[in-house]
Formats: sequence, C-alpha cells, structure tokens
Amino acid sequence: MVIYGDTCVVNKAFNELELPDKIKADFFTFADIEKDKKARDFIASSEVIIVDVMMQDLNDYVITNLDIDQKRIYAVRGSRDDKGLQAQGFIFDPLISSYFKNLSVNNIKNLIRWVVQKEFDPAVTFGKVEKKPNIGIYHYGAETISSNYEEYSKWYKKRKNYRPDAARLGIMFFSSSLMTGQVDAVNYTIKKFEQAGFNVTACFGRDADIL
Repeated sequence: MVIYGDTCVVNKAFNELELPDKIKADFFTFADIEKDKKARDFIASSEVIIVDVMMQDLNDYVITNLDIDQKRIYAVRGSRDDKGLQAQGFIFDPLISSYFKNLSVNNIKNLIRWVVQKEFDPAVTFGKVEKKPNIGIYHYGAETISSNYEEYSKWYKKRKNYRPDAARLGIMFFSSSLMTGQVDAVNYTIKKFEQAGFNVTACFGRDADIL
C-alpha cells in the first residue's frame, strides 16, 4: 500500500519482480482502495501487508478494516506515531526502512523478496540495499554522481558545450527527484538552463550541506 508519488518506481519493480508461482503480490494506492472492490478484497485476503505509514489514510484503513491480529503488517518508514502503530501490531524493521529510504526499482524488488523469504519461502533470495549518497552533484550526461564540486567541475569543463565565460547556475533538489519517472523533470530543467547560456550545477541533499 503506497502513496501516489511512489507508484512509478513501485510499478516498474513489480513488473520486473520474480516470485514463486504460489506467491501473489500487488500494490495499491489509497485511491485504488476507495474505488476498486477488487483492491479491497485482495488486501483483505492477504496474509502480509506492506504499508507506507507516512500516509494516515492508509493507516486508518488498515486499523479500521482489517483484522491485524491475523496478518503481518510491515511499515516501510516512520509515521507521526510509530509507538502507537507498533501497539496496534505494525512491524517496523530497519532493513525494510533502509530499502525504502534508498527508493529505487532494485531496492523495492529486494524489499519484497526479503519479506517473501521471511514470511513464506526461505528459498527466495534477495540483494543488499543499494544505498544512495546523502549529497551529490547530478548531471544527465555524467556516468556517476559527483561527491564534490572539484570533481564535478573537472568533468563539466571537458563537455563539448561548456562555456568558460558563462555564469554558473546552482540548482537544489531532493534525491527522490532522481527516481524513475521523476528524473526527466530534472534533466529537462538542466538542459533548458544550459540552452539559455548557463553552466549548471544541480545538487541534492540537505540545503546547508549543498551550500
């Protein structure tokens, strides 16, 4: 059960996900649950539910409509009231939180496979968390994310369309903007500023660290 903003990554992960035939998995937003009885029936019949507890509507639905004592409810990250949800039966596991904190297609696949191994089939394997840096400089043309300005500047000055006399424009954004389905907006922004005559340094992380 996920919030709408994460559905692109989660959908791609499910499309690539390989599980034993006996395991049935699906994902839903709160809008799906409200509109589609099949979604509600699937959730009601599920033995294990993974839910983004950051959205209160999802928490309320689980607590109000499901027999939590008969299910395993995993939270993917923190909420406004973790202790209260734990008392209700929600499970907060640090590995699941780490997978979701570093949101990506592979991490979502491995999160689900970890839950399947733990709850249903010990033969199912899963990979380690692929961690993202806390701070970095991104460019769509670079093979890797730069960890400091000197490294990025050295690479940037070798680009064909680098303009040594142009003004340098800094952009700050959240690392979540680099996810599948969202990074195109970052790429577009960088390209448009470069076409307008700027050299661009696009950074993600905490504002104070970036500056």
